[in-house]
Amino acid sequence: MKIKHSLSILFMILLLASCKNGLTIFDQIDQETKLEDAVITGSVTSIVKSGNKLYACDGNIYAKDVNAVRGWSKIAGPDGTIIKLAADNTYLYALTQTGSIFGKTGDEAWEEMSPPIPAEKKIKTIFSDGENAYYEMDNKFYNLDINVECSCVPSSVLHKNGTHLYYAKGGKVYGTSDNYSCDTSTCSPITSMDLGEASVDGHVYSITYSQVEKAIYVGSANGIKKLPVGSTGKLTGEVLDPPGNWQATINAYEAYAVLATGTTKKDGALYTSTIQKDATYAKINGLWGYYYNRRDNWNRE
Repeated sequence: MKIKHSLSILFMILLLASCKNGLTIFDQIDQETKLEDAVITGSVTSIVKSGNKLYACDGNIYAKDVNAVRGWSKIAGPDGTIIKLAADNTYLYALTQTGSIFGKTGDEAWEEMSPPIPAEKKIKTIFSDGENAYYEMDNKFYNLDINVECSCVPSSVLHKNGTHLYYAKGGKVYGTSDNYSCDTSTCSPITSMDLGEASVDGHVYSITYSQVEKAIYVGSANGIKKLPVGSTGKLTGEVLDPPGNWQATINAYEAYAVLATGTTKKDGALYTSTIQKDATYAKINGLWGYYYNRRDNWNRE
């Protein structure tokens, strides 16, 4: 009897020790997902929408139709290693490792853009707000289309949803109803935070707005997180987890780039890149997708 009792205690200790993030080992096995063969296997730094296509880069550029489930294929890019993508209402832009910016529309060829950059300067990054695209140089932001300095742009991590603007600095996300238009005139810096704020446990790398869930999704050093937005556009301050089997797939890794697409669960999807430092194999580094009603689990892209 003592042996049986000791074995029972040992079993319970092992069972409790197997818990991770609130899940027992049996829960984790139940949530196991058969992983697809990954098409995009590098460190993905950008996922953007341009026209009716999505684009991602991990040094190379990949594309697929916006409503397709998976279906990524590598496309021809400009010469050099691509480190970032951005998009506005007209162009898809690519920044190379040497600091050159190229743009294209639709299926047209890539053309080098010519922002007025002094020889001793270098463009740090390019980024989008959902409507316009910008580049950063010397801690200042410039509209990529017309090369005008934009003093109103508060961060290189932002998303514009109508007249609502959400942006991140460090580990905090802010919301404002201040509108801005960066054209041929200089606008005033945005200082209002009337749409609230939320603290994310980890530096924020990217922001996207999900019309499906009425929420901001952020890619951070602590993974992908959901920030609910109220009917007036105000952040509730909550920081929630993404839907689906995220604990068994993307939970433990940094999320560098995120993108939400679609307007309903019928056509809605979420994408995130995952990066683990010093890891180079496709099981971790690469792009993941979640398709709501069409494939209700996270899987490799």
